[in-house]
Amino acid sequence: MAFRRYLKTAIIAFAACGVLALWLLVLRPYLINGFWDDDALSSVVRGEVGRSQTTLAAFIQLVNSDWIRNAGRFFPVALVIDYSGFYFIRPLEYFRFYQVSLVLLNVALFGCLLRRMGAGRAFSGLVCLSLLGSFQVHRHYDPVGSYAPLMQTTGILFSLACLPLTDLGTGRVWLKLLVSAFFAFACLLNYEVGLVFLPVYLYLILSQRRDWKLALPLGSVSMAYLAIVLYCRHRALSMYPGIRVGTFLGFIDTFFKQLTASLPLISYLGVLHRDPKMIRAISETFLRPESWLIFLACAALFFALLRRVGTQKAPRPVLVTAAILAVGPSFLVGASGKCQAELDWSVGYLPVYLSYFGTAILLAHWLAHWICRRRRTGRTLLLISMGLAWVVALTQTINLRVAASLDEGQQFPRFALETALENGLFSGLRDGDRVTTNFEYAWASSAFIYEHSGKRVFIVGHPDYSYDAKSPSADTPLYALRLDVQPDGGWRAELSDARSNRVAIMEQAGSPPSGMSERSFHLFWLRALYHPQLPKRLFMAQGTHK
Repeated sequence: MAFRRYLKTAIIAFAACGVLALWLLVLRPYLINGFWDDDALSSVVRGEVGRSQTTLAAFIQLVNSDWIRNAGRFFPVALVIDYSGFYFIRPLEYFRFYQVSLVLLNVALFGCLLRRMGAGRAFSGLVCLSLLGSFQVHRHYDPVGSYAPLMQTTGILFSLACLPLTDLGTGRVWLKLLVSAFFAFACLLNYEVGLVFLPVYLYLILSQRRDWKLALPLGSVSMAYLAIVLYCRHRALSMYPGIRVGTFLGFIDTFFKQLTASLPLISYLGVLHRDPKMIRAISETFLRPESWLIFLACAALFFALLRRVGTQKAPRPVLVTAAILAVGPSFLVGASGKCQAELDWSVGYLPVYLSYFGTAILLAHWLAHWICRRRRTGRTLLLISMGLAWVVALTQTINLRVAASLDEGQQFPRFALETALENGLFSGLRDGDRVTTNFEYAWASSAFIYEHSGKRVFIVGHPDYSYDAKSPSADTPLYALRLDVQPDGGWRAELSDARSNRVAIMEQAGSPPSGMSERSFHLFWLRALYHPQLPKRLFMAQGTHK
């Protein structure tokens, strides 16, 4: 008996490791991508803190005060988690692994939540597995690769707030309500979209006990949050465009753009519309061994789950939660004037990350209902499983291509300049010198220069949070920093005296090696697995002084 018990435990542990490895393989585009959009700006926090000669806590307080005073927004939890992660987790590879780990934790907690709500194991597993084909890399507003870890922590805090509310029939009811209210308040202070979850909390409470007094802790923290937000909006010098209400017609259009953005493969249609060459991703899916591994593993798992899910039904709390997650964020996004002006079809705004979970539940419920009603044979279930597995494999292939395209325009120039700075590009400059640039990357601030060169220079025309006490005078030495892409695909960083036009220091960044369409050099263990011959640095700079 003991041997059988140990054998069963070993099999479960082995299966869990296999599923985890499959998740990491499918999410590999997020493991190897560079810093995009807001991540690129937040990643220089160590340079901001060092250049300002302050502490991380003081810097977070400074940024939080700026958001309150200038934009009327209050999300201190997000700032603490965001800047702390970038400050303490320095290598890009480690931060991306941390980011994906939060996604996995979010999915695991959500699966536990479904089970606590009464969903069967097969149904919960089907939802979690379906999420593999839902996460899609977007060129703009990517919720995982560009704003980490905002949406992941929002989903985690939502699950933690719901878990105590799934069992109010036993003792310690008020303790559970207080714990739930604590995480719900933290979720609101992390991102405004947490307001969408309030109906879920109320439904979970009142569906078990029809006593409105039990909603008092949740109602108290909600009213406190609204009071804080209204006060910040009233005292703000200007209004953040994202929270301004747009037009009614714009709401209808943006609502459906956001609503449909959570459907599987929807982002591929948008990318294919702009770049017809992306049609090759379909053929690549059948040619890559990695895609075949994903396809076979997912097909086997889908088939095993579909054979058991037909006899299970999604409980009402699960369906209510799914409907609110799938539709609720679209109301907030649709009302935003900024999203009405910027959002496009197939590209949802950040809360689409939450809609992925709701859409996965609804699709799994529809599929389970269809299988149970029609009593499908094993052959039909196998064909369905193969179709779902192919969607996952194709999504991973597309994500790799889109991530590589984004890296070429965002991460490659940053990595080239970083390498040049660490090899002495600014060694001839003094603290207080001024520098002009021929580029306008958000990350290319004086804090970025200080972090990688130790020089406290001033980037002319580039705002930063350092707030130096004295600004440079007009007679301060002025240098020109150029960063240009070369015909071979590499990048050239050049620093010259802006007045005499004499090149002071020059760095030549080499072109990327061939066969790097997936940019697997970022993560060291994946680099060793796929490209063991590559150096640790893709761009090997040679410094020359003139």
